[in-house]
Amino acid sequence: MKALIAVTDEQTRQFLFRPEVLQRLQGLCEVSFLEAGGLLRDQISGQDIVVTSWGSPRLTEEVLEAADALRLFAHAAGTVVPYTDGCIFERGVRVVHANVALARSTAECAVMLMLAGAWRIKEQMSKARMGVWSELQQVKPPGLHGSTVGLIGYGEISREVIRLLAPFSCRVLMHSPYCTAEEAARLGIELCGLAELLQQSDVVSLHDTLTEQTRGMLGAAELSRMKEGALLVNTARGPLVREEALREQVKSGRIYAALDVYEEEPLPPGSEWTTYEHVIATPHCGGYSDYWTNRISTLIVDDIERFIQGEPLRYEVTKERYARSTIK
Repeated sequence: MKALIAVTDEQTRQFLFRPEVLQRLQGLCEVSFLEAGGLLRDQISGQDIVVTSWGSPRLTEEVLEAADALRLFAHAAGTVVPYTDGCIFERGVRVVHANVALARSTAECAVMLMLAGAWRIKEQMSKARMGVWSELQQVKPPGLHGSTVGLIGYGEISREVIRLLAPFSCRVLMHSPYCTAEEAARLGIELCGLAELLQQSDVVSLHDTLTEQTRGMLGAAELSRMKEGALLVNTARGPLVREEALREQVKSGRIYAALDVYEEEPLPPGSEWTTYEHVIATPHCGGYSDYWTNRISTLIVDDIERFIQGEPLRYEVTKERYARSTIK
């Protein structure tokens, strides 16, 4: 069986395919690499498996026409939508990805931002720099314990967030058409409409995929429904929120925000998002904890081995899941 690693950036390739991982993959199949500047359509013929990651060329319909032996597309990153045409499913090609690693890392980042925001950590650090010490009679940060947390979007990340929130005795609300009543009951959370979630939550955390339907889902009307002093956390995609509307809310001091994603990325030096008193801004780092990024290629090779041995795939992307995946 032949596998083509279509990761042309040398730094990314070395990071993902450490010697021990590459050696294991070479023990399973004959491995070749797409070189920088090479065309995927010229090398994909005869390949049973194609592995991609960040920066890889897309498996367009034209490329897939040339993929006469392709049986498995393995993406060593998150969403596969930017990297393959949907017609791949009509060709009987199986698709797997390593989204679980990025999801676990992003969930941890989301909870970190909830804690940082709920503890008003930016304000506390500013006080420490100025020598202002805490006293009981001062305004106290709300903290996270016992709060109501509203999650918008249901998937691997939000499930992990729910698990991580367990020690904090939070009431968790969920708005998503993809979470059933039975699943919500099993997780100990409450399903509700978006308006109800925004009105009741102390913390609102976005975990939806970016599609044409969800783009701009939180605008001026929605943000105005949030409680005074509530915290908005976004580790999903920046365009889910209308930034001008959010800017007005945080500048007025009515709500707080903890953001890891933005409409424009990377942020320009000195971006106003880094200057607002009520905003914690991080550089889209949520998916990249050392622990989980070091497991991305291992997860992919695990599923390649399962595929070769005819075992069920653990991280498979179905046609239905592809259709509702984030577009970038």
